[in-house]
Amino acid sequence: MLNALHIRQFNQYYQSVKDIVDVNNTQSTGATKEALTNAAKMKPRLLVCAPSNNAIDNVIQKIMEGGFIDGAGGRYNPSIVRVGIGQSDGVKDVSLASKVNELMAEMEDPGKIQGAVGGFKSELSRLQIEIHSFRCRLMAMLRACDYPLPTEWEIRCDDVFKITFVNHLERRTTYECPPPPEPGESFRPVKSQPEYKLYQARLVKLVDRFASISSKLERYGLLKKSNDNLRLLIETHILDTTHVVLTTLGTAGCLALESSAKFEVVVVDEAAQSVEPATLVALQLGSSHSILVGDPQVRSYCVLLCQAIHTCLVIFFMSIQHPTHGSLQQLPATIFSVSGRTTKYDRSLFQRLEEAGHEVHLLDTQYRMHPQISKFPRNIFYGGYLKDGENVSNPSYGNPLLERVRRKLPSFHVSLHPEFHV
Repeated sequence: MLNALHIRQFNQYYQSVKDIVDVNNTQSTGATKEALTNAAKMKPRLLVCAPSNNAIDNVIQKIMEGGFIDGAGGRYNPSIVRVGIGQSDGVKDVSLASKVNELMAEMEDPGKIQGAVGGFKSELSRLQIEIHSFRCRLMAMLRACDYPLPTEWEIRCDDVFKITFVNHLERRTTYECPPPPEPGESFRPVKSQPEYKLYQARLVKLVDRFASISSKLERYGLLKKSNDNLRLLIETHILDTTHVVLTTLGTAGCLALESSAKFEVVVVDEAAQSVEPATLVALQLGSSHSILVGDPQVRSYCVLLCQAIHTCLVIFFMSIQHPTHGSLQQLPATIFSVSGRTTKYDRSLFQRLEEAGHEVHLLDTQYRMHPQISKFPRNIFYGGYLKDGENVSNPSYGNPLLERVRRKLPSFHVSLHPEFHV
């Protein structure tokens, strides 16, 4: 889901940059630079929250290990940052604290900062030259012919802006503009031709690179300022230039996040296990959409299991202390305050929206439990709609652990009791 959201937002940014660098755009250099700055604000802005550190770290590790998949099927790594303490060792490299500490440590070496700033400025100058060159190349292709060419023709431009026309059907090239298409003959505008689209894509990447270097230069510029809030300024800048920010609901109210720009989409994982006020802290950081991911039935399932265990324990102790009489006690609620239960403080925002009739999308396939285990919750809590994934339905599911257990304990066999019925 995060992968899809990231691609969707990046495509919006990509299109906005394409519109700005279009060779037909007659804006002044200053206006274009301002437009590119505004377009940079359209880069992906996702906030991912969950009640626990462990849940957030799991998401981060999955992103770091598998990355995201782009529209062409290639793997890429989005920029991510983890806000808050309690991170596992595997995600400390992307923690906000580590990034800020690393940057502020460079303050002790002014020469290093000066060298980095010089390198960034040099890179920006080079990028400006390349951006200008690609714009000139695209302009030359657009002005090469006053009319669209038949489908078999394509316009190409070399490094010195020399135009050639390629006929793919006849496999020949010429420097002269081909005749216009005959009436009824199909044609293709220059902007839809492969080479033009290739150069345009490279131009957008150069602009994106230019924005990224400019951002790093701004960050080093902050180090030169003597400010009591320097750390907060750096934290905010990092958060504003990172695509995916992850944190717990408890940390979502920190000053750095409240000082940063709003997120287009806020995703709350395990939302059915979070009280409403905690969820609202995260949602107030969003500007457009929010997605709550959770399973309200998990709580019922866990409570039922705990009640069964609790009942067995009570019966056990009753048989020791009061063999002939006594009464079972109910399992305490998930909150300790009685007033909290009467005011429905223990109800999640997920549950409130579901009860209010808000549309809920059921993820109907599970990939964790053996079918014999999932049979119970599937029929009791999910009305039979829960399906088993191919991995858990495979006879080899549970290996190599299952094979090792059976090898050590030959008589070991997992099966449902014959009297068990759902």
